[in-house]
Amino acid sequence: MPSVNTIDKAYSLYEEMNVAYKENLHVHIAMLQCLDPPLTKKQLAPLTEGVEYPAASLLSNIVTISDLVIKAVDQTKLLAFFGTKNDSQLDAAKTKSLMEKQKSAFLDALGHKGAALCRLYNITHLKRDSIDAVALTDLDTLWPDILKFTDAMDSKMDYDCNVPQLLLPLSKAHKP
Repeated sequence: MPSVNTIDKAYSLYEEMNVAYKENLHVHIAMLQCLDPPLTKKQLAPLTEGVEYPAASLLSNIVTISDLVIKAVDQTKLLAFFGTKNDSQLDAAKTKSLMEKQKSAFLDALGHKGAALCRLYNITHLKRDSIDAVALTDLDTLWPDILKFTDAMDSKMDYDCNVPQLLLPLSKAHKP
């Protein structure tokens, strides 16, 4: 987990970049990557009492920033583009590049949101805290969105986003 000083600097830079590049999804993705580094095996261990976990406020910020990206991407437009067999427009290469970037940002945001929701769910249930309780239905809504753009059975798929990071916490969150 990043240090408090690093997080403060990241928030400061994020606010500055967000003002300068309001429509750029990669500003949000960079902040998500700073706040939510890849999981280590130690972090994937079952939650137990007496062990320090990421602050619920940090995880809530990850969910909020992820939602900004998810809402900014037009899923219908993306699905229509990837469902089209042939694009005969003059700027087809540029459009394809833009759509691939949006798809990657969308999946990355879903992965970060899912991982954060899983951790929030586990933490709130470990503490039996109902104030910030995360419902399993919140997690269930993410999976169909991920499957719209990926193939869960494709072992050759090179995920350059946070989707694999989401798989294990999702399965752990659903276990009683």
